[in-house]
Amino acid sequence: MDKKDLKREVKSYAISFIFILGAFFTLFYDRDYKDIAVGLFVFGVARIFYK
Repeated sequence: MDKKDLKREVKSYAISFIFILGAFFTLFYDRDYKDIAVGLFVFGVARIFYK
């Protein structure tokens, strides 16, 4: 694995974790946005497992 492949892998995981953290911050901001938070969380986890 060269530097370019490693950078792409790390970037992919970083974006996924940003979606997951965004879900938590959205939920903490206002519980009325629960559906959006669940969507962000599911999308982040799906990106990790199905990339």
